[in-house]
Amino acid sequence: MASAVSELRPQLKKNFEDFRANRCAGVLSSGQKGMDAASCVGNKLALGSYAKALNITLESMKPWPSEIQSITQQTTERLRTVASASEVDDPRMFDTAALLLDSKLQGWDPYL
Repeated sequence: MASAVSELRPQLKKNFEDFRANRCAGVLSSGQKGMDAASCVGNKLALGSYAKALNITLESMKPWPSEIQSITQQTTERLRTVASASEVDDPRMFDTAALLLDSKLQGWDPYL
């Protein structure tokens, strides 16, 4: 499981950092158009896609070893939330979900 997380975590973190650095929650909430908005939508969709992919991968590895069952369960819950939030038009909800996922992904550091 740690190898699956380590494989996709860099892409998840990069898209999340770009979403935050470009202030995408505000850009998308304000209804702006143009390249900034297009870039933000791209970050949001990419992050949602990576979240779906990692969730599918982790779910396919069940049963999880007891020593990482808790962190894996919490991670998959947050991955599903990000994937779901990426499909609705609420950039602030997505931003919060992505922030919580980023925090949980940092919890994998001891296993990587």
